[in-house]
Amino acid sequence: MRTIMSAVIGIGLLATPAHATDYHVDFSDLTVGDIAPSTLSYPGVTISGGFGFLVDEGPSICAYLFSSCDGGIALDFDTPATNIRFSTLFDGAGYKGVSYGYLYQGSQFGGYSPVDGDPNTVDYHDLTGLPPITRLLLSFDGGGLGIAFDDLYFTLDGDEPPAAGVPEPSAWMTMILGLGAIGGAMRYRRRRTTVHYA
Repeated sequence: MRTIMSAVIGIGLLATPAHATDYHVDFSDLTVGDIAPSTLSYPGVTISGGFGFLVDEGPSICAYLFSSCDGGIALDFDTPATNIRFSTLFDGAGYKGVSYGYLYQGSQFGGYSPVDGDPNTVDYHDLTGLPPITRLLLSFDGGGLGIAFDDLYFTLDGDEPPAAGVPEPSAWMTMILGLGAIGGAMRYRRRRTTVHYA
């Protein structure tokens, strides 16, 4: 019985799918006031843009061209990424939103994430509806000095755990094997031979 149950547990562990890995980049390794290189590498993503990055308070970054934060930012992920989120802050007037573009299955797609228009509040951009992508291009609408890009979140591999109530095929197999083992153990009993004398 113990051997059967150990085998069932082992099969269940082998059949468990690998889960995705969540990442967060907050630029805490950079020093405010510095000019960072045009390429920044972090676990899971390489960020590039303009001639470099101005490091603003927070710290946060903005891609600059000739001292103005009007350059675009490219995010190159190590493997297909999903659940992409980030924040922006603009301390001047005219900032309207973030345009983004990406390739998926050989076709170009794009979109726009507007902001609330208040230059003193952080705007959160949620791109979790995008398909798994390896490159995301961002440009700032109404750019100029002071656009801050910060708190990048993303999930790599796109291997999301299944939704509750919808078991994976491997889970069904484990349940069936477990029920079969229990049924077999209940059916198999040591039978005692009884002798009756007439």
